[in-house]
Amino acid sequence: MKKILCIFLCLIMAAGAAVLPASAAVNSSVESLIDSAELIPMMTGYTPLDQIVADFFATNVPEDADTFDKLKIAYDFLIYGSSYGSSPVTAALERDIARECNYYSAWDADYVAGGYGFITKKVGSCNHFADAFMVMARAIGLECYVMHGTITWYAGTNSHYWNLIRLGDGYYVFDPEAEWRNYDNNGSISYSNFCTPEAQNVSRSCDREKCISEFGNFQCRNKVNNPGTVIPGRVTTVTNVYETGTYQLNDNMNFRADHSIVSGIFSIIPKGVSVTVTEVYGIWGKISYNGTTGWISLDYSTKQSERPVLTTEPVVPAETSGYQIGEYVTNEVMNFRADHSKSSTAFGLIPKGTKLTITEINDVWGKLTYQGKTGWISLEYSTFIPTEATQPPVESRPLLPGDADGNGKIDAEDARLILRHAVAIEMINEAFLTQSDINGDGRITPEDARLALRKAVNLPL
Repeated sequence: MKKILCIFLCLIMAAGAAVLPASAAVNSSVESLIDSAELIPMMTGYTPLDQIVADFFATNVPEDADTFDKLKIAYDFLIYGSSYGSSPVTAALERDIARECNYYSAWDADYVAGGYGFITKKVGSCNHFADAFMVMARAIGLECYVMHGTITWYAGTNSHYWNLIRLGDGYYVFDPEAEWRNYDNNGSISYSNFCTPEAQNVSRSCDREKCISEFGNFQCRNKVNNPGTVIPGRVTTVTNVYETGTYQLNDNMNFRADHSIVSGIFSIIPKGVSVTVTEVYGIWGKISYNGTTGWISLDYSTKQSERPVLTTEPVVPAETSGYQIGEYVTNEVMNFRADHSKSSTAFGLIPKGTKLTITEINDVWGKLTYQGKTGWISLEYSTFIPTEATQPPVESRPLLPGDADGNGKIDAEDARLILRHAVAIEMINEAFLTQSDINGDGRITPEDARLALRKAVNLPL
């Protein structure tokens, strides 16, 4: 299958190369900007897609190609020979992705499905163009995101998807679908939607920070740290451009677990704080802050000649607003944040119906540990579980495999509950977890949902 897909892609590129019209040149300053970007390759973790992308770059990109050339080749590939049409994503593809990866972020599953469908079929709408471009840009190592908002065309304002890549201190717009429209009309790529400063793109509007927070770094529940595959390319040596010592932050800084922009964020360190850097890795400095050891980017700080005298402001406890430490259950899908603030970085989502242990209260926020990370949720969307409350007894019934809601029968609602549990949208009552595992493999997966549906309509398993 992999060999067939690789041959398929090579044929597309070969056929396209024979008829490619001349394209406009890209500004040399854009090339320099892209080539200077720090590269951290990130594969999706979905093996079929990662193999196709790796094969594409290995086949179509020279070994000595720089970052700009790699990105431009990927951009051109998504435009030449593509067409606008219905979704290339199938239910079978979504099930396969969920089975192999089970991403922490539902958006990641959407990006991967859209990217795979578009790269293999060369047909889709603006969101599929953007999905595919993000997958390929991330594989190169660029910090790329999918934006969704509106765009003002000649015919009015419409919903639209495009990409942002962070380069240096700013964000730059890449819009392969808009580029494709121009190419389709004019017969050549103008690159008018390739690496233009975000501030110049007044026709596009979106909540950039919200879109960025939706991306979950392709982290899979089914794969530890999701190393994915490695793209053939240059071996780079990390050169330390900073020294250890005391630095003052010139901007609010992400305090990360490791020296990488894809590493988890502990918190945000405010502008003006002075920190002591004990180790340097490239542009990254290792520090201790509020009892935690982590890393910050030193590009946004100033080294001080002498260690300043640090003063510590007394911490005033916040009012608890009537909430208390103890057990809670979430009433909705919840944002799990690094700090007790809506503007704080979101680690991910906690599904509806999840039981949590709150260890600290700050106003309406509760501190907890979830899936190995410590953070905060808003308790306004959860219910406190009194420790002394008498829970109504669960009626004793014989084990009925597939009965996820415990009503004594198996129907389509059971299949729906099992599927939502499998993709971490809604949790099944603990009393019925065992009988929801129909195939007895010790996990609740989409396969159990399929078996439940077959039982509901009296089909053989």
